[in-house]
Amino acid sequence: MATPQALTAVIRASRPDFKSTADKAAFAVHAILSVNGLSLRRVGKDVDASVEQGFASLPGEEADLANWNQEAQQTEGGMYSFLYVPESGSVQRPIVQQQQDKVILCRIVWVAIADGTNS
Repeated sequence: MATPQALTAVIRASRPDFKSTADKAAFAVHAILSVNGLSLRRVGKDVDASVEQGFASLPGEEADLANWNQEAQQTEGGMYSFLYVPESGSVQRPIVQQQQDKVILCRIVWVAIADGTNS
């Protein structure tokens, strides 16, 4: 389970550029998933193509977070796309055997209701 110290360390090490409150919430979700044993492989618009091409198309190393919030800035309401794979041996799945070709797609859609803004 993620500790506040571990989450803070991920956020500080990443040095994200927050442009809105939605950015902060989306990055917090990313930090929680990262600390809990998931490895980021794709970010933003590249996520959909990778899902279509399958697990074999993913890089073997962690993705760069550059422009992680660009898609949210370009779409009304904001959308953040992250694609993760479990780090070997780090994610426990009870009863079901973990397969190496599984990916986890995290898509966060921010909808501003109160005043129509994205912050």
